[in-house]
This record gives sequence, structure tokens and C-alpha cells, in this order.
Amino acid sequence: MENHLDSIAISNLSIHYKKQQVLKDVNLRLQKGGIHVLVGPNGSGKTSLLNALSGEISYSGSILLEGKEQQKLSKNELAQTLSMVHSTNAVHHIQVEEFIRLARFPYTNFLGRLSETDKEIIHKGIQLVGIEELLSKSVDELSDGERKKVMIAAALAQDCPIMLMDEPTTFLDIGNKFLFSKLLQQMKLELGKTLVISTHDLDLVFQVADSVLLIQDQHIEQHSVQEVRDQKLIEKTFEAYHLQLDANGKLIL
Repeated sequence: MENHLDSIAISNLSIHYKKQQVLKDVNLRLQKGGIHVLVGPNGSGKTSLLNALSGEISYSGSILLEGKEQQKLSKNELAQTLSMVHSTNAVHHIQVEEFIRLARFPYTNFLGRLSETDKEIIHKGIQLVGIEELLSKSVDELSDGERKKVMIAAALAQDCPIMLMDEPTTFLDIGNKFLFSKLLQQMKLELGKTLVISTHDLDLVFQVADSVLLIQDQHIEQHSVQEVRDQKLIEKTFEAYHLQLDANGKLIL
């Protein structure tokens, strides 16, 4: 049953990839304005779930986004509801500022002209991520970490209530990971975004997560951070890797 506090409601979701079942009978309720972090081994279905949410792959079952059936949304409606930051960036040969401006396309008229409101939203995203010095560069000139920041700024420019991120801390150094954690909190507290993030970065899980979505054996279980700590659920999810965490959730090497 749908709850008005749910930004995303998933019912009986199953996903197949190349004739193999990836996820089976997934049922989740993700609260509005929360940071929900997906954790699981490689190939467990983290990216597949994000791609299903964003409409990039087919699935069986039901996904409600802000109370609306995802499969019934038009492309423009979906693009105004949900933005996606992919783990890799396939965009080339375009200036950074132009790439970010393109994220406003779902809101523009057939001529693609930007309103003053569009420009303000773009500027706010650029400022929040802190990439003013990159705007005149080509995306081909950027480091992997800089590209990631540009993709996040573009997703912010899209101005959706829901933002998905696939491995967003990949290519970020320790300093930028710390800044990214602060950025996520700003998106949540100042912008009211619902964030769904896949990651292998366990520090990020314990720093920002409101709920942890653990993927194992084609199923997803939703837990609080405290439950994950108390019940050693991360260790159980990655038991084949013999992981050990300390009392603060830090990986013991």
C-alpha cells in the first residue's frame, strides 16, 4: 500500500539480464528526503536496480515514483521526476557549461531556450558542487573526479525530487570524498532530495545513510544504519571476503 511519505515504492520487482535472474521479488519503501544506500558484492544487482528505477531496463513488478507508476510516465515526466548519475561518463566533445545546460531540456520549449528560472537552477547546482572553474573546459580535458562532479551538477540542474547515483565516490580522493559526503547532506537538508546511491565505499554508508539496502542472493533487505552495525550485516553480506569492521563501521585491514 502506498504511503504519502514514500518517494519510491517498489513491489514484487524482478529483473533478468541475459536470461539470468538478477533480482527477485524486491519490495522496498524509500522515504522522501532520505539517503538510501545500496550495498552488495560486484554483480549483485545494484546497478540493475538503479537502471530499472530510471527506466533504462525492463522489469516485472511495480515501481511508483512520487506516487506515480513509473512505466506510465512519459519521457519528459520521468526526466522531471528522476535524475541519474552513472558510474561512467560516455559524453565527449562538449563544453562543461553546455553539457550542464542540456540537463534543463525536459523543461524547455521546442526551441530549447532557457528561462531565467532555468539559469538560476543551473547556477545553483554549479555553485553547490563547486565547479565554476571548469565551465569553459571541454569534458575531454577533465580528470575522472572532475567529470563525476560535472555529472552531479548536471543532475542537480535537472532539478528532480529523486536522484540516483551509481558508485559516485569512484575516482574521488579522500578530501573530495569528505566534501561529497557534505554535499549529499546539503542535497538532503537544503534541497529535500531523495537519494538512492550504490557504493562499495563503506565509510560513505556509515556517514550519510538513513537506510541501508543490502543485496544478497537476488534479494534486498532494508535496514537502519544501527541495525547494520549491531547485527554485523555488512560482514554477512560480504562473508565470502572475510571482512571485519570496527565499532564505528571502519574496515579492519
